[in-house]
Amino acid sequence: SSDLTNPIKDGLVMGASFIIAALIPILPYFFFRGPLAISISIIGALTGLFVLGMGKGRLVQRSPLLQGLEILVIGAVSAGLGFILGDLIPRVIQ
Repeated sequence: SSDLTNPIKDGLVMGASFIIAALIPILPYFFFRGPLAISISIIGALTGLFVLGMGKGRLVQRSPLLQGLEILVIGAVSAGLGFILGDLIPRVIQ
């Protein structure tokens, strides 16, 4: 038996995972509008990050709660910086 995996299968699994994960913050916009859609989207994305971190914690045999919080904070800070830069850059360029 070979230790190598099938790169096509791995690529398809990773691509499907990204699509499914991307649907979490997008799906509320199909059913709601305005601030409600934004709120549900943010809550869904943050919850997804926390669950992902908990899964990571179990895989690496560390505290799932701490790993969940770590991924949640990293994701929230990244999103916040992205929002700030996305708002700031067009103002500076004009």
